[in-house]
Amino acid sequence: MGYLNLFFISGFCITVQAQEMVPQSHFFGVENTVNANGIAVADYDRDGALDVFIVSSEAFDENDPQTWNRLYKNQRSGFSDVTAPSGLKDSQYDTAKELFEGIKMGASWGDYDNDGFPDLFLTNQGTDQLWHNKGNGTFEDVTEEASVGGPGSRYSSSALWWDYDKDGDLDLYVSSWLGDNALYRNDGGNNFTDVSNQTGLANASRTFTSIPFDVNKDGWIDIYLVNDFGPNFLYLNRSDGTFEDVTSLYRIGDKGNGMGVDICDFRNDGNFDIYLTNISQVVKNPFFVNNGSGFENLGGTLGIDDAKWGWSCKFMDLDHDMDEDLYVVNQQFFQVSAPEYNRFYEFRGDGFIDSSEKYGLNNLTDSRTQEVFDYDMDGDLDILLGNWGGSSILFNNQLKNLGNWIKIELQGTQSNRDAFGTVVRIKTSDTYQHRLKHGVNYLGQSITPLHFGLAFHEKIDELTIFWPSGKVEKVYDVLVNQSLKFKEGEQEEVFGEIYGTVGSVEVVTGFEQWSNSGVGHMKLEIFPHPLTSHSTSRLHLPRPGEIELKLLDALGRVLYEENFTAREEVMDLPLPEHLVSPGGIFFYHIVSGDNEIVKKVLKP
Repeated sequence: MGYLNLFFISGFCITVQAQEMVPQSHFFGVENTVNANGIAVADYDRDGALDVFIVSSEAFDENDPQTWNRLYKNQRSGFSDVTAPSGLKDSQYDTAKELFEGIKMGASWGDYDNDGFPDLFLTNQGTDQLWHNKGNGTFEDVTEEASVGGPGSRYSSSALWWDYDKDGDLDLYVSSWLGDNALYRNDGGNNFTDVSNQTGLANASRTFTSIPFDVNKDGWIDIYLVNDFGPNFLYLNRSDGTFEDVTSLYRIGDKGNGMGVDICDFRNDGNFDIYLTNISQVVKNPFFVNNGSGFENLGGTLGIDDAKWGWSCKFMDLDHDMDEDLYVVNQQFFQVSAPEYNRFYEFRGDGFIDSSEKYGLNNLTDSRTQEVFDYDMDGDLDILLGNWGGSSILFNNQLKNLGNWIKIELQGTQSNRDAFGTVVRIKTSDTYQHRLKHGVNYLGQSITPLHFGLAFHEKIDELTIFWPSGKVEKVYDVLVNQSLKFKEGEQEEVFGEIYGTVGSVEVVTGFEQWSNSGVGHMKLEIFPHPLTSHSTSRLHLPRPGEIELKLLDALGRVLYEENFTAREEVMDLPLPEHLVSPGGIFFYHIVSGDNEIVKKVLKP
């Protein structure tokens, strides 16, 4: 696509040309996957590209390829079916023997052993399955060893990887449409313990989907259950291994036919809001907006309460205008009424408008599930749609005049490696955006980067990461239109040069008390970086003036100090390379009037 071009009108809105979500139904063989249930996305082989697993609901028939679950490897220019060589084709033979009706439901990626390779949990009408990623492109069935198969009579719907006990590994919560839900505590290795009853989460309410978030901001992840044929439940994590039903207290009960759910921060206030799909002809779709102490249903007020027979729903900033839009897909189950088109709700000002036709997303495809991710790594979000009675469809985002963007990949160290439960906040000018990494979708869970639209902004003033461990890290003056990887407690890494030179990123990990302050703005650029004998250190000032310069080592010891007068707004600074030999992490500390800045530098 080349560099992203911006077209501005009054109010800093971005004009996006319509009809540019281009369907590619035969792009990577997804025509062989029909009657799709769960879709899950992750980089299972760690080659930097996001791969796809699609569940076919039909009972497995070796002679009918359309009944097979499939793993698709992302080749960047397309996808290839690697189900057989990965070993996952064997899962379908085993499953077929166990299922009493043969319905295959969901797929959830989660690195439960923190080895860097995502593992896969499959839910079924019958015995569920856990497949361990061996790290060589293949998987092995560890269901029996891990004791997470569940009773053969259970009709599991979706599965959630999360770290409810904050011990740094992922636990597993299995939602059941028929039978009790199950919480399996991860005890390390391939060992899990069923703690459903003792935690109070053995809910038997025909749960379709569960989603985790910290509703009271006490650092412990809570859980919301979306139930069919009955009320939903919000359970508060009491931090002692038990959960408490606080549905009434937070005013978030809903007695519709709940199916899909997603979370966003509608007001950009750091309080996460929840949208649910019901059968809106029976009970309208609620949008529970969080005021910090409870929720208020604004679905009708905002124009998104009548999405018909909705299943999966996803928030996304498709056009990069810094607010999240909503896509709801419809399936007319049992054909009880005329088909309804899928609905794309675009946020505009004080509410949402139906822009399904404008974006070319008004499909009459009898859709049940979807996943949103940047499959071609060009910086915008694409949509993979799972359909019944037809093939899955990939929509390639080719919208014109998009705003700027940034993608954030997270790796936990004290926290779980997938960083599920992490909140990222970015500040541009006077505007904040928040994202929660949870990966949940209807019948699926994915491991994908967090994606922010940035409109016309050319940099992020402040990026803050709130890790599940409680650690908080900040980064300042981050350039846009790039992918960044942050590893908890260590130096961040820039990767994936989407549009040529990524540029420098100012990193202040572990020194969040030091930041730009005062009137104006001061910036230090070092290039190339890490330091070499040919590096240049260039200081940008809001105005000429007196400068106090210090170079410190990682322990805070002053290695070099100088005071001088800057007579211009841009000047080169000395690079005392002989003081930092043989190498390591160092910090520039610069004060000019009311402005103070710290720049982390690296010399190999």
